[in-house]
Amino acid sequence: MRKTALVGLLMVFVASSAFAAAITDATQAAGKFKPTITVEDNYIFNRDIKKGEGTTKFDTEKTNQVYAKLGMGIIDGLNIYTKLGASNAGEIKHENTSNANLKIKTDYGFLWGFGSSYTKEIRDGWKIGMDAQFNWWSADVDKITFGGANATNVAGTVRNYEIQGTPYVTKKFEITPVYAVNPYVGAKISYFKTETSKQITYTSGVNRTDSWVYRGKNYIGLVVGSDLTINKCAALQIEGRFFDETAITVGGAYKF
Repeated sequence: MRKTALVGLLMVFVASSAFAAAITDATQAAGKFKPTITVEDNYIFNRDIKKGEGTTKFDTEKTNQVYAKLGMGIIDGLNIYTKLGASNAGEIKHENTSNANLKIKTDYGFLWGFGSSYTKEIRDGWKIGMDAQFNWWSADVDKITFGGANATNVAGTVRNYEIQGTPYVTKKFEITPVYAVNPYVGAKISYFKTETSKQITYTSGVNRTDSWVYRGKNYIGLVVGSDLTINKCAALQIEGRFFDETAITVGGAYKF
């Protein structure tokens, strides 16, 4: 009873304080007091954004994130983890009546996040679980084109936030005594926010500015992935995410 209450409190804490990202190794329990390390490359092809008033176009594409995820098993089935790495904010097209054909490219900046997951076996290798996580990243503006011409004196920062909760189901299939695959599918509920830190400034003929605070358009997404166990400690991973964003994540995990 105490264990169930502890799991519930931790999951509620993470879900309520925390923003859409890969769940990958979170679908597998690390084991009590067992540390894990995961290295991943997360590429977001595009994300649906709810346009603000007066905005005719806002597209964000080609966001790339590279990070390490450090995890720890707390009790049987329960993991906590943190992320540290780098991310850009992709390529952004922001257009309204005063800045038609504005394209923004960003550099790489700092990414961090944290989360928790709980997995429970129900029968014959089938497991159900829940992952909840928060992610934040900030990237400086690198280049701007306005009306097809390169702007000068470019400055500004884009900041993004994510909150995500993903219930999932997974099943283990043994290939050999060593190799096994663990496919999973989940339905994520996510909240995404993108904003500028103060204003983006640039010169194109005259000094200009741009700014925004936008949120994701869709709150429900699909998660499909699998890992491939290559020995008792290591696994390779791949995951795709759809609807609220179109993204793919690849990586590898090691359990100590």
